[in-house]
Parts: sequence; C-alpha cells; structure tokens
Amino acid sequence: MSQAPCFLSFFSALLISVQHPQFNSDSVKHVKRASNIDLRAKFLAEAKRHLDAELLTPCLTTVQGLYTLLIYTYSDGTNQTGAMYGFAACEMLKRMRLGSMIAKLDPRVRQEAEQQQALTRMAWGIYVFEWQV
Repeated sequence: MSQAPCFLSFFSALLISVQHPQFNSDSVKHVKRASNIDLRAKFLAEAKRHLDAELLTPCLTTVQGLYTLLIYTYSDGTNQTGAMYGFAACEMLKRMRLGSMIAKLDPRVRQEAEQQQALTRMAWGIYVFEWQV
C-alpha cells in the first residue's frame, strides 16, 4: 500500500515536545522554584512551534499532538484554546479519511496488519476520548 510517510508514522517532534517533561511533575515544579525557569511554558512553546510546522500535512502524530494539547489546556483551565486544538484534530481526521485508510490495509501482510491494528486502536482511543469530553 502506498501512503504518504506521515500517514503511517508513529513519531514526531510535536509528540516529543508535548510529552516531555511531564508538565505537572515534581521535577518541573522544583526547577521553577529553584531557577524561576518555567519548563512547562518552554516545552509548550516548542510544541506550538512544531505544531505550526506540522499542521498543514494531515498526519496521525499531529492529531495525537493536538489531542494532547487539548488535554493540557483543559487541565490549565484555558478551555477556549483547547477547543481550537480539538476542532483542528477533528478536521484533520476528516481530511485523512482514517476509516478508508484502515480498510485499504491488507491484514494478511504482517506489516500492514500491525499498522491496521495500531490505527484501529488509535481511532478507538480518539472515539473514547471524544465520548468522555
């Protein structure tokens, strides 16, 4: 199956930026108290920079990054910003046509079966998240 590399990629700089460090971890809080450097704000700014670069190309990792940013904004109380991330993630998913992409994968080919399983689990996770929010 020929897809754009981004469609079946499970790694991106955006995902790294939104995941590390844990935004509310004790170490981040200790660094802020000791040096007055807000690592959370720095990583969030870096994530937004990567998001700007990745936003034009529909990609699974960008959708995951958008949902992660949505969760962070909900935990911050900045829900209006979060709504924008959620809307962008949904629009990107629509453009990607994830269901038809999954259906095109051949489950008899090992690599495609693994991709199909990963995409299906991701789609299920997004559905459950949307249902809960």
